[in-house]
Amino acid sequence: MNVLFVARNVFRRLRHDLLTVFMIGTIPLIFILLFGYAFSGSPTDVRVIVVDHDRGTITLNTREFGQITLQKSLSSELIKGFRKKVFHTRWMDDEIQARNELKDGKVWAVIVIQPGFSQGVIDRVLQIKGGMPYTYQGQTIHLLPRSEAAPGPGITLSIDRSNVPVADTVVATVERALNNLMFAYIGGKTVDFSSLLKVDYIYAG
Repeated sequence: MNVLFVARNVFRRLRHDLLTVFMIGTIPLIFILLFGYAFSGSPTDVRVIVVDHDRGTITLNTREFGQITLQKSLSSELIKGFRKKVFHTRWMDDEIQARNELKDGKVWAVIVIQPGFSQGVIDRVLQIKGGMPYTYQGQTIHLLPRSEAAPGPGITLSIDRSNVPVADTVVATVERALNNLMFAYIGGKTVDFSSLLKVDYIYAG
């Protein structure tokens, strides 16, 4: 009986407090909508800046001609692998300006493709495969691993970590594009590209 008495008094008071009734009815709905938006699907149109320092100059050791030099931009192939619906991409030449925009919260990430990226990818491929055939000047030659190859980070990702789903999406998208690029040259082998990718997190603002 005491419970019914208390409940009756509460409802009697609520009839005269429309603001409280409104808040009781709407605030839970607002939170449901906010959490549903936050955890539904993957982020899209993530603002990123790409700074491409790679010039596509690759030095190769061959069985037939000794050492040769080619111009082949693998950074362009990598960028084509970025999913357009995920990234809203801008290009810059000035790495400092790009990082300043990241610190100011204007973009979510800066993707810096380092000088020698193309060389590093090919060196890593040849280390894994131990050599591979290649068409050069109309004939098939055999590429050999370089003993002096020392691939360092070919890509540096600087990411605003204040939004974890967005940060994780940036990393996953770049890793997928790099994996697809390596897979195109290596085939069905498991690819370890950790030596080519470096990730730095910041908190903008």
